Amino acid sequence: MNETREQILNLIEAKELSATEIATTLNLSPGAVRRHLDLLVADQLITSHIPRKDNLRKAVRGRPTSVFRLSDTSEMLKSAMDYRRLLGRIAHALESFSDLEVSGKDGTEILELVAERLAELVAADYAGNMRAKTFEAKLVEVVSLLSEEGILRSIRTNEKGFILSTPSCPIKTLSRTTAAVCEADRRTIELLIGTQVQQIGTIAAGSTSCEYLVRKTK
Repeated sequence: MNETREQILNLIEAKELSATEIATTLNLSPGAVRRHLDLLVADQLITSHIPRKDNLRKAVRGRPTSVFRLSDTSEMLKSAMDYRRLLGRIAHALESFSDLEVSGKDGTEILELVAERLAELVAADYAGNMRAKTFEAKLVEVVSLLSEEGILRSIRTNEKGFILSTPSCPIKTLSRTTAAVCEADRRTIELLIGTQVQQIGTIAAGSTSCEYLVRKTK
């Protein structure tokens, strides 16, 4: 798929956006973005609608603005791709264990081992792309890199430190079954930034986003 259209899909996966908002975020002309949107609509990967609040303001603000979101087809395709990638990594992780590493361990303990190995595999995939020199720049870089995995989308600060988060979970069904996949994501972030990471919210547990706290360094 065209790179720009992939970027658009990633943007509206997290939040419904208008063509103008997408254009501003991607630093493209509204006309160029609309052409990409038309193709995505034609491929049934996205849909558009007019938010209720725009309808209420139509008389005051003029023509209502449509926003775009992923279609059911796009959601299913993306979910299938995410699970396929995860299964490949799980297979790789399982193949890497020696008999001694798993001997005598029960299912829960083996899941913990798999989570750690998954984190190591994902971190290894992205570690070579790390270029940042300062701690804060490294955090921003990790968010950018792991957005490709659906693990992170944004970063903000509060009185405790930095909050790394994502409003969507690419493997929601599985994460509700076992905490191992959430732990693998947390550990991946930890390995890449080189300091402790605390998970403070998960979509699987009912939060609106998956969030991780990284305390400020002194």
